[in-house]
Amino acid sequence: MSALLSFSTYVFVSDPVNVNLIGKYHWQLLFYIDNSNNSGSYVKRYQYETSMTHSYSNLQREALEEEAKAGLELDASGVVEVVKVNFKSNVEQSISRAYETTVQKKWENHTSTKNTEEFVVGPNSVMIIYRLMYSGPGVTYATETVSSKPVPILDVIIDCKVQQQGLLRDIDVVYTDSSSQRPRDLIEDAIYGEHDINRGFGGKFVWLVPSWTKSRVNNLLLVLYDHDLHDYHDK
Repeated sequence: MSALLSFSTYVFVSDPVNVNLIGKYHWQLLFYIDNSNNSGSYVKRYQYETSMTHSYSNLQREALEEEAKAGLELDASGVVEVVKVNFKSNVEQSISRAYETTVQKKWENHTSTKNTEEFVVGPNSVMIIYRLMYSGPGVTYATETVSSKPVPILDVIIDCKVQQQGLLRDIDVVYTDSSSQRPRDLIEDAIYGEHDINRGFGGKFVWLVPSWTKSRVNNLLLVLYDHDLHDYHDK
């Protein structure tokens, strides 16, 4: 008999800790037009690209680095997950949604859109246009906001809730006389949805119980037999 076994949820082996990260806005020069020697207006048709990059791995790495600086006792040799983000400062909705999506989907994604605008430079004048950019842990955003008079924008303070994800250390085989004695947090047969892996074969109820660790395990030994082992209680 073959079976596909699964454990369907994340197991966390630490209390959540909060880590503050910083995202920054800046203004990027889009173009400069000197029309100061021309008595007529000049029309500039300009094409530029707006884009957004989501990178959960970058957010995860920066959160872990900041956690290490703060000495919050998570195990860097294991797996630390960002489970939620909040903001301690005002942030535009597009940035807020980008972080929520990055964390929920653990996204590595890049999207872009081409934009075209016309700018009229008056007679005997100069036009300088800047475009608003955002760069932060896990999210970068080349916005469609442009201005000839850029103003400073406050940093975005990102409050990340992080937890240590459990890594499988061992699997214990537990035998019981009834289903009411089943242990908690079991591995199930992913094909049939059964937790009792001996169901339909007679004998005791047989459960697989995972145990977890913070650190990575070097190896996990799985031994399969093609014949009955009569010293066991599953018959």
